[in-house]
Amino acid sequence: MPAPAAERFVAPLPDDMRCSDCAQAAYPPIAVCLEADGPCVLCSTCWCKWRDGWCFRKLCPWCSAPKLAEPKESRLYHIKFESLKLRCEHNECDWIGTLKQLIAHERKCKFRLVQCYVCFHEYESHEAAAHTTVCDGRQVQCPRGGMNCCGTPRSGVYRFDREHEHENAGLEAHLLRAKQDLQLERARRDGLQELKEDALIRAQDAEEQLEVERGEAATERKRFRTETAELKSKIQIDDKRLKDEEALRRRCQSLASERASKIRDLEARIRQLEGGSAVKLEREASSAPSARQRSPSRSRPPQSAPTDRGGRSGGGDGGTSLLSRISRGSVPSQRSSRDYRHQPY
Repeated sequence: MPAPAAERFVAPLPDDMRCSDCAQAAYPPIAVCLEADGPCVLCSTCWCKWRDGWCFRKLCPWCSAPKLAEPKESRLYHIKFESLKLRCEHNECDWIGTLKQLIAHERKCKFRLVQCYVCFHEYESHEAAAHTTVCDGRQVQCPRGGMNCCGTPRSGVYRFDREHEHENAGLEAHLLRAKQDLQLERARRDGLQELKEDALIRAQDAEEQLEVERGEAATERKRFRTETAELKSKIQIDDKRLKDEEALRRRCQSLASERASKIRDLEARIRQLEGGSAVKLEREASSAPSARQRSPSRSRPPQSAPTDRGGRSGGGDGGTSLLSRISRGSVPSQRSSRDYRHQPY
């Protein structure tokens, strides 16, 4: 490999490791003399320049020390170079490594320059995909006729930089293709015009149908509003009627409760009256024997009063027969019919 430039090393390169002729890195280091302090070393490029006339020299041209008859690579300097670190030769790359690692890195560095085998243009390796889209030698298809525009297989495939040659060779085929395309375009335009007219007719029919449906919808909406208003009025009348019936029912219930209460009061009063009548009859019955004892000649024998089916006395107004007859309506109440006529029900 050629000697790397001295500026690529991370640490400053010592003077004894520089080439005695070009002052660059002496790699691979080739010792050429027997200097006691250290032999003079040359890089491979400079040694190729001095090698042809080296046999005619007796002393080293740089230090005047006895020269080596057969200069060879210095093992000591080679070890020194292997311990140094250097940068990649491409400024955009930030790789740093040893000389042993440099060879592997140069093969895969994405900033190395490569040459296109079609157009011979140089570009960085990471731009290979982009170069295929702009390469002058890339294969393209004819935009007019495609891959077989001239009637033969792949006659429409050519290099990008030879487009004018394809245009001249396929001029007649291109004219025929253009005429066919024109006919197809006219037919397509006529078909589109028919479709447009048909669409306009359908649009007009749809608008007319829409107007009819709008009129029917307006009529239906008006009828619905009328029916809704009628139903609302009927509902209001029914609500009012129900409220009146509910009020009347409550009034009837209150009147019925008042009537039942008055009937209970009347029955209690009748029971009191019957009780008082029974006591009065008992008193009269008890006083009757004493009166007969006083005037036996005037007294009449007591007549037996008729009895009802229950065995009770039927004479007078005593017992429960009076209450039963009043409840059946056979005996009028003490209150006149005028009082009941003015009584609310």
